[in-house]
Parts: sequence; C-alpha cells; structure tokens
Amino acid sequence: KDAHVPARVVALLKSMLAVDPAKRPQTARELLSAIHRCYTKFSAEARLRRKRSIIVAAGTILVLLAVAFGAWLHQRMQSAAAIERSIAVLPFENLSATGEDTYFTVGMQDEITGDLARLAGLKVIGSQSTRSYVAGQERNLREIGRELGVRHLLQGTVSRDNEQMRVALNLVDLRDIGRSWAETYERPMKDVFAL
Repeated sequence: KDAHVPARVVALLKSMLAVDPAKRPQTARELLSAIHRCYTKFSAEARLRRKRSIIVAAGTILVLLAVAFGAWLHQRMQSAAAIERSIAVLPFENLSATGEDTYFTVGMQDEITGDLARLAGLKVIGSQSTRSYVAGQERNLREIGRELGVRHLLQGTVSRDNEQMRVALNLVDLRDIGRSWAETYERPMKDVFAL
C-alpha cells in the first residue's frame, strides 16, 4: 500500500511512530527538519513527474498533429491526382439552321462521355451532371470546372451543311485556357454513325 507514498515519508512516519522513544525525533526542530527534507525530496520528485507528464503529453499532441497533417496531405494529394485526370463533356451546341439535329447533338455528347468513361484512370463527369450548362450561352469555364471538380472540359458544336454532318470539338485545360486542343470531324449523313 505504501508503493504510492515516497520512501522518505514512510521512513519519517515509522520514526515518529517508533515504540522506542530514542528512535523518534527528539525535538520539534528535528521533526521539522525531517519534514522539510521529505517535502523538498517529494516536491522535486513531483516536479520531475509533472515535467515528464508534460513532455509525454506534448509529444503525444505532436504525434497526433503529425498524423492528422499527414492524413490531410495524403487526401489532398489524392484529390489533386484525381482532378489531374478528370474531364467533363459540356452540352454541344447545335448550329444547324433548322435545329432539327438536337437529338444527334445530345446523342453525340452522351456517346463521347461514354467512350471517355471506359478509359482507365480517367474521372469523367456524367452527362446528366453537365446538362445545366446550356450550350450557346456565355460560359465561365474556370467556374464550371471548379463546380464539377475537373481539370479538362470538352466543348463541341454540331452542324449540318447539305448532306455533310460536322462535329467540332475543343478540349480545354483549365490550368492553361490559352492552350487547348481542337479538331473537326466531318462525314456524309449516310455515314453519320462513323463519327
């Protein structure tokens, strides 16, 4: 039971309770001196224990902060890597004079989105998520990319001229909008599905 009581205090108590009066402190000054020595030793040990406890607590807090920071950094790097290889296909604009090729325009966007989704390691935003970005209106591409969480946007136009169907695509890298890829594909109406 006296494992929690410092040895000096136990020795002092035993001497004070000794059956033989010669083994007890003889004067009040001697008793006070013995108590003071116990207090000094006890307070030094207590300070040392408190100091160790503070060091352990500070170390634990630092380790927890390091783990939390590492987890946050890892998640941020994964998020950045996912955005790096990500794309959204915006609704294509129908430039046909009669507007009769709307079904083809929507179908072309869906087809390209589906083909891109089959590529491994590429995050592709589904067509349903991009339908609200109506073609033909002024678009803030950086804002759209931020809302969708992507690095690349693919825009397109579809037009029919006589019996020729034309699809013009523009791939925009949102980190450098000045540099983009553009390509035009043209086929006769009878080969429209080859597009």
